[in-house]
Amino acid sequence: MMPLPSPRPALLALAMLLLASVSQTSASLAADLPPGFLGKAGDFTLNAPEVEDDAPSGWYFRADTGYAATSAATRAGALAFPVSSEGDTWTLGGGIGYRLLPWLRTDFTMDYMAPFNAAASGGGVQISATTALASAYWDIATWNGLTPYVGGGLGFGIVSLERDPFLAVGGIHTQDWRFTWELAAGVSWAITPGLSLDVGYRYLSIEMPGVSALASTPMVQDIDAHQFRIGVRYALK
Repeated sequence: MMPLPSPRPALLALAMLLLASVSQTSASLAADLPPGFLGKAGDFTLNAPEVEDDAPSGWYFRADTGYAATSAATRAGALAFPVSSEGDTWTLGGGIGYRLLPWLRTDFTMDYMAPFNAAASGGGVQISATTALASAYWDIATWNGLTPYVGGGLGFGIVSLERDPFLAVGGIHTQDWRFTWELAAGVSWAITPGLSLDVGYRYLSIEMPGVSALASTPMVQDIDAHQFRIGVRYALK
């Protein structure tokens, strides 16, 4: 009785045929996928990796303007009770920053908050402020060019107080250096690889100085501002 042929060569040939068919099908499906379907490694985007010879550097400039709803506490003097009041004004500022990591950037900015009316014992006053802040921001993720972010910063402010000529008699002008801090959140939209539109909210707090003014000198105890801002960031080449 003759021995039957071993089925192993036939099974091996069938396995190789199936493997070749699967590989060819996989390659065909991968070729049919849209670019960037699998996303970009190392971030949250779903865009294809981009390699540019003239990609922007980490440095950028920024400019911002917006509306501010303020709340201020003023005193007619260091021994007087504070008087609280609210006012509306506008802001304008700019600065320079640097992107340390794809998701982390820092900047140094200076902003001017235009004079707004406030109540005070003995008559109305006008308050304005110039602030300088060093801030850091976390760019959370990017979807179709939109990047939400959160951040905060520390710095100082120069607060100016003067009599409102329409509400009080007698001119007086004071300036104080104050500790200032901020919390911010917003979203940026990449118009081009180097230019972004920024829309955001910033809470700004200007605190009471460490030394007291003279008993008869009007002073600002503190300022809180809810700022709604729009601006642009331009990355250097």
